[in-house]
Amino acid sequence: MALEMRTIKLNQKYSVALAPIPPFNFDATFHKPSHFPSSDCHWEKDKYLITMLWRGKYLGLKFGNKGTVSRPKVKLTICSQKLLDKKFIKNLIPEIEWRFNLQDDICEFCKRFRNDKILGPVLKKWKGTRPVAANSFYETLIIYFVLQNAVVRRSVQMLKNIFNRFGKKVKFDNKTLSSFWPPKTISKISERTLRDLKLGYRAKFIKRVSEQFVKGEIDEFKMRQMPTEELRKECLKIYGVGPASLQYILFEDFWYAGNPSVINCVGFLPITSFVSLSRLSALC
Repeated sequence: MALEMRTIKLNQKYSVALAPIPPFNFDATFHKPSHFPSSDCHWEKDKYLITMLWRGKYLGLKFGNKGTVSRPKVKLTICSQKLLDKKFIKNLIPEIEWRFNLQDDICEFCKRFRNDKILGPVLKKWKGTRPVAANSFYETLIIYFVLQNAVVRRSVQMLKNIFNRFGKKVKFDNKTLSSFWPPKTISKISERTLRDLKLGYRAKFIKRVSEQFVKGEIDEFKMRQMPTEELRKECLKIYGVGPASLQYILFEDFWYAGNPSVINCVGFLPITSFVSLSRLSALC
């Protein structure tokens, strides 16, 4: 039986104003219809909270909508256990902007397809939404693994089991959320320990991928610089990743690696590979 986790209180706060390139739809970007209900984040209108493990520090990020789609402004509050130094914050901000795709310019696409029979109505309703990689690549892979061959309810329970055993509980903005663990935590334990959490065959995937990250065989930041075909080959070296998972990885985590002129317009759907254009009318 896992011991009850001590909640880490993130009482130190640092706020900064972010200026996404318009158009930017706050709620449609931070909370997609395809949202997976994991316990590391919380959304309500004009507000989004998520935990982050960055360079060994447990953080809480609070995003607040302070603008409009055409004149966006986001207030970011970084919550931490101890006061963060300026260098740490300076390196953190670009990572946050990258994960939430705040500096991508989608104006040209919106103008080009605003009168399109299929995309036009979607753009009108969802203008300014874009794909995001809210978690680290390692964390996203864990989510993909628990989603494999399972209904959402079962996937949520599996992730909860792992959070309770290896993660942390952090409290900020009057919310207590889960935070992921570093890869080395799971690389040190046995596959049997993971199977005891009722993960089934996924235990082997999670164990092996954690080891790959620790050994440096997977480097998210180097992968971001790779051209599309090289990136595809690199992703297929990841244990447990096949053609289906690859499509989600390229869309969710390396969204720019597909066709940005298509993907960026409706960030909640991997149009190029998963959804036929004829189904888009259902979103209008």
